[in-house]
Amino acid sequence: MSRFPRVRSFTWLALLLLNPVVLPAADAADTSAPAPTAATQRAVLVTGASTGIGRRITEVLAADGHFVYAGARKAADLAALSKIRNVQAIRLDVTSDADVAAAVETITRAGRGLYGLVNNAGVALIAPLREMKPEDFDFVMQANVYGPYRVTRAFAPLIVESKGRITNISSISGVLSTVPLGAYSMSKHALEAFGDSLAADLAPLGVHVSLVEPGNYNSEIGASAAKRTSAPQRFTDRSRFKDPVEVARTVRQALFEEKPKRRYLVVPDAAEGEMTIRTAIQELVQLNERHAYSYDRDSLVRMLDAALAQSPPAPLQYLNSGRVLPAADLPFSEGVRHGDTIYLSGQLGVKPGTLELVPGGIDAEARQVMTNIRSSLEAHGLSMARVIKCTVMLADMKEWGRFNAIYTTFFEGPKPARSALGANGLALGARVEVECIAAAR
Repeated sequence: MSRFPRVRSFTWLALLLLNPVVLPAADAADTSAPAPTAATQRAVLVTGASTGIGRRITEVLAADGHFVYAGARKAADLAALSKIRNVQAIRLDVTSDADVAAAVETITRAGRGLYGLVNNAGVALIAPLREMKPEDFDFVMQANVYGPYRVTRAFAPLIVESKGRITNISSISGVLSTVPLGAYSMSKHALEAFGDSLAADLAPLGVHVSLVEPGNYNSEIGASAAKRTSAPQRFTDRSRFKDPVEVARTVRQALFEEKPKRRYLVVPDAAEGEMTIRTAIQELVQLNERHAYSYDRDSLVRMLDAALAQSPPAPLQYLNSGRVLPAADLPFSEGVRHGDTIYLSGQLGVKPGTLELVPGGIDAEARQVMTNIRSSLEAHGLSMARVIKCTVMLADMKEWGRFNAIYTTFFEGPKPARSALGANGLALGARVEVECIAAAR
């Protein structure tokens, strides 16, 4: 019997909906949130922090100024994590009671307390359930289900004491169930139920529990899974997917925003989001149909409207990457994110980190303006392809053609929408200022 029988294309697409666990170490972390002061710095434990989502979470939180206890198993990973500012690496295998007990002792002895716990460590195996060996099935469950339970139970007293937050890294496989990811999907469905039950348990004690459900992001999880089971390369190579910095930022929201949600879906594109939500809706319809107390369409719509009315507004994120604007206390932010839209402040042709215009007039300033916009977007995980609208302000409209000749080189394919106007007196005596709006997803 073939290990991977022919199935519908949807099933194979859903196969890729894995929680990325293993990734090459990422570059500089996002710095969009204000840095905590010594009085507000909070300690967070991240399991499975050596690579992947865990490493990204560690980098983002540490860059924000929070103190991160980064759990890992291998000596080389522990050494690498320890080199990151605001990070203390801790030997932690979530399947080991001894490791968990030792980690509790270490963190308790440090005296910082513990505000946040991020249950990220996990594994995946690619094999149909009917063919999976019991020991392989147990391998998945021990890491993905018993691991979070074991760690949470051990650290709950510290989290309760600080009235902190617990965030479980689930997956959209916690909504979707596919062949041949049965064991992985089972574990993520179990983690969803664990999160809901835990939230009910801890809410009276002032602790909030969230679930973050990532879609496809760049990882080596397929290659890692292939060490125990075989699978075609198209399922093990995930290098074509996006860096998971978006997941790390979402975890930051769950940990620190004023009114956190129970569930956060974070996907790299609209197609994955639609597939996940559509599946959840289809399951709801199936649950409702043909039983004694089914609701009609109008009743279901009223329920949906009521649920939507209770949804909190999207939080504002004030973005300051440090790549363009100087460290001085300026009366504006580099940008503001609301929902899936980023509004960038107007950029001048200044040298990065200064308020000094580049010499050379309109040509040099135009090139520097567009370079600064690109740098700002890249600092927040975006590219010029995500720009949807620009407003151009020129000190002299006679320089319009020279500006356009440079502006157009920064976009490939279709150009964003644009407005332009002549301005009498730009800041710093600049020849041009450009502000842009970008789609975050």
